[in-house]
Amino acid sequence: MRERVTHMFEAAGAHFVIDTVTDLPAVLLDIDKRLAMGLRP
Repeated sequence: MRERVTHMFEAAGAHFVIDTVTDLPAVLLDIDKRLAMGLRP
C-alpha cells in the first residue's frame, strides 16, 4: 500500500514522502539546506 500511496503523492507534486514522523527531522534539515542555497524544496 505504501508504494501505491507514495506514487500518488509524488504524482500530485509532493517533494518528500516519509514513512513515519521519525523521518521528519532529516527531511526538515534537507529543506533548510536547500532554502539556504536559494533552492526551493
